[in-house]
Amino acid sequence: MTGKILIADGVSTNRITLKVKLASACYDTVLAATGVETMRLARLLQPDMIILDAGMPDESGIALCKRLRRDPETAAIPVILIAEQDARVLALQAGAADVLSRPLDGMLLMARVRSILRDMSADDGDMRHLPFPAGGSSAGDQLSGLAETAAAFLPKQTDGEIALVAASPGQAMSWRHALQGPLNARMRIYDAESALTQASLGNVPDLYLIAADLERRGDGLRLMSELRARRGSRDSVYVVALLPDQVEMAAIAFDLGAGDVIPVHMSATDAQETALRIRAQVAHKRRADRRRRETAATRVLAVTDPLTGLYNRRHALPALERMLGATGPGCRGVAVLTLDIDRFKSINDRFGHPAGDEVLRIVSGRLREATLPGDLLSRIGGEEFLIALPDKTAQDAWLCAERLRTCVGERPIHVASQPGAHDAVPLSVTVSIGLAHLPGASAGYLRDTPAQLTQIAMAISDRALLGAKAGGRDRVCMADPGWQPAQHEQLAL
Repeated sequence: MTGKILIADGVSTNRITLKVKLASACYDTVLAATGVETMRLARLLQPDMIILDAGMPDESGIALCKRLRRDPETAAIPVILIAEQDARVLALQAGAADVLSRPLDGMLLMARVRSILRDMSADDGDMRHLPFPAGGSSAGDQLSGLAETAAAFLPKQTDGEIALVAASPGQAMSWRHALQGPLNARMRIYDAESALTQASLGNVPDLYLIAADLERRGDGLRLMSELRARRGSRDSVYVVALLPDQVEMAAIAFDLGAGDVIPVHMSATDAQETALRIRAQVAHKRRADRRRRETAATRVLAVTDPLTGLYNRRHALPALERMLGATGPGCRGVAVLTLDIDRFKSINDRFGHPAGDEVLRIVSGRLREATLPGDLLSRIGGEEFLIALPDKTAQDAWLCAERLRTCVGERPIHVASQPGAHDAVPLSVTVSIGLAHLPGASAGYLRDTPAQLTQIAMAISDRALLGAKAGGRDRVCMADPGWQPAQHEQLAL
């Protein structure tokens, strides 16, 4: 079954007719004949949607819709209210997701059902992949950015920004004039070309109000599809303006992703109803924006080391696989560095774990400052870090590793002499670095998968790190038979 729908109607023939129509599309239906039964079944079964007739025998549909909205157990269930034309505004004010009038058009009803259920179950943002680590950037940087932009997703006092795309400037002006009273929104007038141009520039409104017919019949629907396919404007919401006899086009608009449809020519009553529909669509967009932001923040936290704000091992190894898998004939190679803070245990033993944590945070900050856009920087455990540098020659990789080592050790780190003390003790903190250089798509590595390359790189850099420790610490040890750095130690494998 594709969804469970509660049909609430005091007339049995109406209930049966709707049940047959919905069952033909494989919807699971439940029937209620009274308001009391509707509330009971809604709480008990938590249906995906309620189709409610305004003329229930024991309670008006509008009053029942208000009760459903006030009840925490049923407030999130969308309601399609079937009411007379003159009750549409009251129905929307009561919280109905949409209002349809009899005689019901089957094609329009089914399109509206699909549209509402699609919006309810839509994925809150494309979270299949985290952004690839950029610029010596870390997950902490991303969280900071989220915090800085959080205000953009908080509820606003206005009804948002609306783009009006009509068949003529005069029609767009009449819409703006009609909506200026009931809506507190900033409205801009575009033609189809300027709407696409502005979207490509990142000037995207909360909502597009588009006439179904622009230069030709159906042009508005094609424009909506084009805008919804673009990254910048895909998360806007869309309302399509139609003539009264364009019922089939209304159904197509819903199936193409329109959030709602309105009449092209607006009376004062139409403008009031349109304002309610637009306000509901903008509110829906803001909730979706907030969910996407929260989901993104949760995903970032899942791959973040909470102490340093760097990526953790869970993110680092798959990211390294992607980096190694992306090397091609033109790539100069990938450098993999395993970095370890020297004598870190003695810092914890002498000054306490808070001092050790402070050292980890400061070292992480210095590494972040010394890495570049496109580098991968992560803490993979304890005092150990993994850094991957794409498109580097062996010599460039060596120089980068030396720069990282120097950046950490050139200045002392001040920590409290003991936990809770206010005096600061300068510590000379150094790091040892094991360096492996994989020369991209060169012979000898072509047969290996990215996962195998990752294992090879990690094994080589770990052995090189042991060589750096054995050689006296505070040094870089490189494992790469293809290049011999002058006046530096080399671990031969």
